[in-house]
Amino acid sequence: KKVYGMQIGQYYYSSDYRDKGYLFLMFDLENPDEPKIMVRSWQPEKAEDGSIIGVSDFQFD
Repeated sequence: KKVYGMQIGQYYYSSDYRDKGYLFLMFDLENPDEPKIMVRSWQPEKAEDGSIIGVSDFQFD
């Protein structure tokens, strides 16, 4: 499989909402014409060890 991960630090602010944290997306690009998001996770703060969720946190068969 062609699986890729993306980690994004995000700070969003508007007049009635604000959010800060870390977004992780894992994509399956086996078929580039039909990409699939396999995982979407939101982490409001880094873990105690400073880590954020990534591809290495998942097992593949």
